Amino acid sequence: MGIGNWEQPDQSIWEVRGGRRDFTYSKVQCWVALDRGLRLAWKRSFPADTQRWLTERDRIYRAVMSRAWNEREGAFTQSFDSDALDSSTLLMPLMLFVSPVDPRMVATIERIRQKLASDSLVLRYDTGKAPMTVCRDTKASSLSVPFGWWRRWRAAGYVEDAQLLFEKLLSYANHLGLFSEEISSRGELLGNYPQALTHLG
Repeated sequence: MGIGNWEQPDQSIWEVRGGRRDFTYSKVQCWVALDRGLRLAWKRSFPADTQRWLTERDRIYRAVMSRAWNEREGAFTQSFDSDALDSSTLLMPLMLFVSPVDPRMVATIERIRQKLASDSLVLRYDTGKAPMTVCRDTKASSLSVPFGWWRRWRAAGYVEDAQLLFEKLLSYANHLGLFSEEISSRGELLGNYPQALTHLG
């Protein structure tokens, strides 16, 4: 696979139906691969084509910042030149792509809170704008997303709100203290069980 493969469209982290697109999360992950490769090469004096990696890494950064940011929506979006929100963009600070207190990241957190969140639960993405993965309940909320979300929220300065969110999320565990992949609007545990990503979050 060539270093320029980041420019290829894909199916996204959620395997969204509706064809390949330039999904923001996928582009950020390509940036991460090059960024961490550069850090390792510099730190350990590994042989590498560092100038080419640096050039491509910076191209990805500029592409994401210009095409994934939607000024009208006031948020980073699911894919380039889109207005659909996606909770995977909340991972951008964790990947060190953008600061958790960057005004665009704070605005994205707020927009996702307004449009994809219901109390402590968060949808993966706006299912009205992107076809849902096969066999998914469109009303179901991901549990791995909010467990990651509270950390982004805390890092952005919402410490008390993040603490309350975390405590609410703990209440969704079953009698064994385990979590599933998703939870229905009626509180039913759905999807993979137990879900490692939920517990990792």
